[in-house]
Amino acid sequence: MMFVTLIKKQFTDIFQSFFIDKKNGEAKTKKKTVSSIVFFIIVMVFVMGGLFFNLAFTLCSTLVSLNLDWMYFMILTITSVTLGTFGSVFNTFSTLYKAKDNDLLLSLPIPAKYIILSRLSGVYLLGLMYSMIVFIPAQIVYFINKPFSFSALLSTVIFGIIISVIDLVISCALGWLVAKISLKVKNKSIVTVITALVFFGVYYFFAFKSNELISQLLVNALEISDTIIGKAYVLYFIGNAAAGNLFNLLICAAVSALLAFCAYMIIAKSFFKIASSSQKEKKAVYREKKVKEKSALGAFLSKEFTHFIGNPNYILNCGLGTILIPVGTIILAVKGQAILQAINGNLPELKAYIMPVAAALMCFMAAMNDISAPSISLEGKNIWIAQSLPVDTWTVLKSKFYLHILLTETPVFICAVIISIVLKLPVLQALTLIIFVSSFVCLNALTGLFTNLKSPNLTWTNETIAIKQGMSVLVAMLGSWGYVVVLGILCYLSSLVLSPALFIFIAAVINIILCLLLVKWLRKKGTRVFESL
Repeated sequence: MMFVTLIKKQFTDIFQSFFIDKKNGEAKTKKKTVSSIVFFIIVMVFVMGGLFFNLAFTLCSTLVSLNLDWMYFMILTITSVTLGTFGSVFNTFSTLYKAKDNDLLLSLPIPAKYIILSRLSGVYLLGLMYSMIVFIPAQIVYFINKPFSFSALLSTVIFGIIISVIDLVISCALGWLVAKISLKVKNKSIVTVITALVFFGVYYFFAFKSNELISQLLVNALEISDTIIGKAYVLYFIGNAAAGNLFNLLICAAVSALLAFCAYMIIAKSFFKIASSSQKEKKAVYREKKVKEKSALGAFLSKEFTHFIGNPNYILNCGLGTILIPVGTIILAVKGQAILQAINGNLPELKAYIMPVAAALMCFMAAMNDISAPSISLEGKNIWIAQSLPVDTWTVLKSKFYLHILLTETPVFICAVIISIVLKLPVLQALTLIIFVSSFVCLNALTGLFTNLKSPNLTWTNETIAIKQGMSVLVAMLGSWGYVVVLGILCYLSSLVLSPALFIFIAAVINIILCLLLVKWLRKKGTRVFESL
C-alpha cells in the first residue's frame, strides 16, 4: 500500500502541469485541464507520431521488399531508444537524486527500495511514452506491408517492453553520471548550457541531413546490410529480435532484465549518498583585501549578470543569440567570398541588396536575444527589495537594459565589422550597416523593458514561466522579426525611388528616434510604473 501511494505521488508530480497553473500555483479549472490534456495528446500522437509514421512509411516498403525487415526494425529501434532516452534523461537526475522531497521521504520509516522504485517508475513512464511515439507507428506501418499474425503482435509487445527497459537503463546511467559530476562541478548552469547546445547541434545536423541519409540508405541498403552483419553483428541481432526471431527476442529480454537489475543495484548502493549530499564547499577563510567600490549602476548590473549566467533556462531561452551570432559570423567570414562570387556571376542584379540582406540576417540573430523582456518579471515577489533601496529607479531599469546591450551589442558590432570587410562594402555602407544593427539591438532591448513593464508577471512559482511565457517575451522576439520583415518588404518596394543602402540609413534613423522616445517614456512613466508594481 505504501509503495502504491509513492507511485501515485510520482505520477501526479510528472503530470502536475495539467492540473496546476505554474504562473500562480493555483489549481486549473476543469476546462483548462481538459484543454491541456487534449493539446498534449494532439502534439504527441498526431504531430510527433505523424512524423515518425512518415519516416516508417518511407523506409518500410523498400526494405521489406528486399527482405531486410531486420534493418527496418534496427533503424526504428535505435530512433525509439534515442527519443525515449532524451525524453526521460533530463528528468532522471532531478527526479531520482535531487527531488525536493528526498530529505522528507528519507526521514520517514519508508524502505529505501520503495523510494527508489517509485522514482524509477516515473523515469520508466516517461521513457515508455516517448519511445512508443516511434515504435507504435513503426509497427502499424509494418503490419500494413506484411500479413498480420498473432505471434508477430506478441513479439511486438515483448520487444516494446524491452525497448522501454533499455531506455530506463540508459537514462539511469546518464542520470547517475550527471549526479556524480554535479558533486564535483561548482557552476552547474554552464555545464547544462554546454550539454544542451551540443545536443541541439547534433539534433539539427541530423535533421538537415536526414533526407540525404535516408536516400543513401535506401539506394545502398544491401551493401549497408552486409557491412552491419560483418562489423556490427549485435545490431543485426537486435533487428532480427524486433522482427520476430524468437531466440533473439528471448536473449534480448534476458539481457535487458539483467541490465535493469544491475542498474537498480548500482542506484540502490549510491542513492542515499548522492540524494542526501550537498556540494562540498571550502570553508571560508577571512583574508583582508581591498575591495573596489562599485557604483549603484555597476552593482545592479553585476547582480543582473550573475542572475543570467546562473540560470541555464535564462541563457538558452533569452541569450541564444550571443552564441549564434559569433557562429554565424564565422560561417559568413568563411563562405562570404564564395557567396559574393556566386551572386556576381549568376544574379548580378542582387548585388545592391547584399548589405540589406546581411543587415536582416544579423537582426534575426540579434532578435533571438530577449534578455530584457522578462527582466522585470524575474524580480518576482522580491521586487520590493529594488523598490525600497535608496537608489534611483532609472538606475535599476538601466542595469537591465545594459545587460541586454552588453551581451548582444558587442557580438553584433564585431559581426557587422567583419561582414563589411568580407563583403568589401564601401565605407559609407559599412558605417550605415553598423549603425543600423546597433540601433536595432538598442530598440529591441528598450522594447523588451517597455512591454514587460506594461505586462509583468510577478506571481510565478517557477522562473521558467517568467522566462518562456508572457506578452513581453512574445513581442520581443516575434515583434522584432516582424519589424525586420516589414522593413525588408518596404526596402524592396521603395527600390525604384531609394537605393537599398539609403533605405537602411533611413531605417537606422527611425530606430534611433524610436529608441529616444522609449528612453524618455522609461525615465518618466516607466520608473513610476516600476515603483507601483
